[in-house]
Amino acid sequence: MKRTPKDALIFFIMCTMLATGHCIAQGTKTTFDIVRSRSSLVWTGYYLFEFGEHTGTLDVAEGQLLIDDQQNLSGFIMADMQSVKDTDMPFDNGGKDLSEHLMSKDFFDAAQYNRAKIEIVKSEPITDSRPGAPNTKLTANLTIKQKTAPVTLYALVSRTANEIVATGKFKFDRTRWGVEYNSGKIFSEVGDGAISDAIAIAFTITATTK
Repeated sequence: MKRTPKDALIFFIMCTMLATGHCIAQGTKTTFDIVRSRSSLVWTGYYLFEFGEHTGTLDVAEGQLLIDDQQNLSGFIMADMQSVKDTDMPFDNGGKDLSEHLMSKDFFDAAQYNRAKIEIVKSEPITDSRPGAPNTKLTANLTIKQKTAPVTLYALVSRTANEIVATGKFKFDRTRWGVEYNSGKIFSEVGDGAISDAIAIAFTITATTK
């Protein structure tokens, strides 16, 4: 059958859409590079049967945030697991020892798994958000020690033409990523010495574009 000019045009458009992953329907995305010096990750770990907790920091290694034409947010954040630092105790009086323990094979084995990753796969506006409260629900995949599982983050996201700032916090169950040291759920014999399986992360992520 002989193709008409109209047939040829339709064929060309279909091939273009397939080759570009339907970019015509999805629109373009603007890339914002994360500014490490203006981004932070603050962790909190808890005792299970004692009153007390430890807090510290974790460096952002790199990352990008992307915004499409419908204002959907995606992207990734890489954390440097060799930068784990306890901040609630003096460095030479417990802080150094705890930091090194968290980076050891008992916990995150940072020598072998030196990066953790949060990859944002979906964003949804929180329509009834109050001023100053989280206005975006983020569905993400968290990868630690080469294990990946979903997490949900609630963030206050603000944007200008050249900058995105996202702040918020979330908790995750460390045992889902193979971090089982002194987990009462895994080791019943630890008794009152159990450490909570929950780890909280408070984040501030700043990303800019030229």
